[in-house]
Amino acid sequence: MRRATVYLLTFSISAYAADFWIAKPYADWSEKEVAKMLTNSPWAHQAWLNTPESPRSGDTGPTPSAPRPSSNSPGNTAAMDAVGALPDGARRPGDSASSDSGLSSPGVRVAVRWQSALPIRQALLRRESPAAISNLNAEEPHYLLAICGLPMAPPSGEVLGAMKLKFRASASLNRKGKTPITPEQVEVARSGKTTEIFLLFPKTDAIAADDGEVEFRSLTPFGPVHAKFRLKDMVLRGRLLL
Repeated sequence: MRRATVYLLTFSISAYAADFWIAKPYADWSEKEVAKMLTNSPWAHQAWLNTPESPRSGDTGPTPSAPRPSSNSPGNTAAMDAVGALPDGARRPGDSASSDSGLSSPGVRVAVRWQSALPIRQALLRRESPAAISNLNAEEPHYLLAICGLPMAPPSGEVLGAMKLKFRASASLNRKGKTPITPEQVEVARSGKTTEIFLLFPKTDAIAADDGEVEFRSLTPFGPVHAKFRLKDMVLRGRLLL
């Protein structure tokens, strides 16, 4: 009897502590939980771009010469390693509680998210976003990553074409001991007052859970962006969801 009581208590504590994407179906996620999934979850990290100025008029896109803070600047680590606090103080899984969020340093905060991952698509569908993919059972033909929240209007014409080429040339998915995966296609879209960049990576060299970690890198008109995704955190019910 005592053993059964201990088991039930342990089960109750575990269920209470489980992340919402494990504990309940996406249809029951709250708006706060949807926002967390899209900005601060195993499939989405926040990053600071460390250039405080807006891009110059006519700037076509990523440039490696963007100014950076010094190595002892509070915002430097956050800018280069997708670390940042949400307005409610939450941080992405694995962040040190004592690390500086970079909120006091100048710069541009964006979200880097694994747009093709099922939990992200579920969150978009829950929010009824135009970016939602309604057929959740469909297998995505590419790894689709998005850089969301660039404070600029999408360019057009030749400027847009040059911007896409620069993103293709600078972006990569990196795994230890393996050849980087580079995007086959880049799309640019407006989202409210900001711009979203969508990068489509081929699945020919498939990412596996035992790769351990995938690092995303790219350059933007506001400087470099860098995000690390721990693959073990992206496994749900035995499936690696990318």
